[in-house]
Amino acid sequence: MKRWQGRRFSLMTFVIRDRKIIDTLKIMTKQGFTLLELLLVISIILAIISLIIGLVLISLNITRKIHCANNLRQIYLATKIYEEEFGAPPWFPKHFVTWKPEYASLLICLSDPYQGNLLKDIHDPKAFIPHSYFFNYWNDYHFVRLPRKNIHGPKEFTEKMLKQFWYELTAPDGHWFVCPWHSLAVFPDGRVGRARRYTGADFENPENKLR
Repeated sequence: MKRWQGRRFSLMTFVIRDRKIIDTLKIMTKQGFTLLELLLVISIILAIISLIIGLVLISLNITRKIHCANNLRQIYLATKIYEEEFGAPPWFPKHFVTWKPEYASLLICLSDPYQGNLLKDIHDPKAFIPHSYFFNYWNDYHFVRLPRKNIHGPKEFTEKMLKQFWYELTAPDGHWFVCPWHSLAVFPDGRVGRARRYTGADFENPENKLR
């Protein structure tokens, strides 16, 4: 009998609690959300969405930068193989891609808004290969070996230019290959680090469009 009474008491307690919950829900349903509460919920949702979007963009930028650094490193290694095979580095992207067509994708930075076509209008369409990077090592290597009679321009400017080219070729911090969109450079020892020259603004400078 006591056992049954205990069970009945527990059952009644549960029913009472259940009714209180239902009554509370009914009251909340009747009252609904106030305008302030609704705006608060919306602002929290928008804040969460903006935070997620920000994190996605940061992650995407980091991924693109890593991809770009890998491209520059692969170009450096491929150039070494090219030199062993031909005795000198390529002069233009056309030579590089003609040698290994599958390397064409290495020349494009994912963050380049022009996708390698910024310099397209000043090149022969048949010889132009889309590229996002400065190939200082390729250009400077061949340029400094040209006969002086083939280099036109004021002597003072020419000497200054050649001095800069030699510096890029031989200095420990010479910028052999550069991504202006991420400010990354490959140095003569193969390291990839932060570029101190040839930024995105430099890449759009008409004076640098021969690179």
